[in-house]
Amino acid sequence: MNPGCVYALLIAWIVESVAFLCLGFTMAFAALGDSSKAGGRLAIAVVLGGFALAQIVPAAIILTRKLRLRPDRVEESILNMARGTDGTVTQSEVAEYVGFSPEEAADALNRMAAKNLAERTGQTEWLIKGVVARKIQRECPYCGASLPVRERVLVCPQCGGSVELDRSE
Repeated sequence: MNPGCVYALLIAWIVESVAFLCLGFTMAFAALGDSSKAGGRLAIAVVLGGFALAQIVPAAIILTRKLRLRPDRVEESILNMARGTDGTVTQSEVAEYVGFSPEEAADALNRMAAKNLAERTGQTEWLIKGVVARKIQRECPYCGASLPVRERVLVCPQCGGSVELDRSE
């Protein structure tokens, strides 16, 4: 189905629900003004309001999810994620960050590669182009030895000093 049609249907669903909600409020105000028929109108107002709220909530959730998962927004999310790293991401990291399955994440990364925004550097690792790579170093404050970033090393193997992560531009 055409994505534009999906958005139009979701928006129509929300508009319909808002119309029911407005009708419910109108019935409630009419019930307050005419005390002879207040019980029936108030009951109708409560039913219409409940029906409207039961419709608005799922429609709004579905619409926001659809808008969040648009390809341009997904690419923007992946770029933001890559800015927080050294410019490399894995399919599983993207899947977790965006809320995709690994296959959907691979599809998104392949779309980015087709636009020359990403490049595969390993089996599941990708370099996101256009992201200013941050220099991430882990070094021993005592002996100055450089240690790998991807490995969790808390103690320097050369001198036994405590290792800290230093992020700099």
